[in-house]
Amino acid sequence: MIAGRSSPPEGLETYVPCAHVSRTPVFSNASNGVRMWRLQCDQCGGGMLGLKKTDPLCAKAIPKREHPVELQWREREAELARKRQVEQDEWWGRSRAYLKSPEWIKRRRLVIERENGLCEGCRLQPGAHVHHKTYARFGQELLIDLALLCEDCHAIVHPHRFQERHR
Repeated sequence: MIAGRSSPPEGLETYVPCAHVSRTPVFSNASNGVRMWRLQCDQCGGGMLGLKKTDPLCAKAIPKREHPVELQWREREAELARKRQVEQDEWWGRSRAYLKSPEWIKRRRLVIERENGLCEGCRLQPGAHVHHKTYARFGQELLIDLALLCEDCHAIVHPHRFQERHR
């Protein structure tokens, strides 16, 4: 147990001690979003014990640092984000190349002919975009995977993209 403590402070019924002895004060977010001090096991990251501001262990001299387990997770999350970005960049590169290919140009022409050049969303305006309903067969689309849309209807289908573009 922590020096000078045999049980958790009042209001911390969820405290579950671990068998390890070494604990470090860390500054973190509580479930309600409030920043608070807590003691965390150096070995397993468990046994988190919240500290009150009046607790001597919560003095201003305690450095504001994250627990090593939290740092490892943050590094892992950053690595995964980098991998996702690389994969996304590669996908967009392949996508741009495909949209210039003769296969895509033929499919696009067939969709425009199928709809007589009119938007499938409103049937009032000329179609401007051949929209993918799904990317499941990207590069080998069936014509039913594609829809001809005017600018307005395409903006409705992709509101986030058009809001960013028109700011």
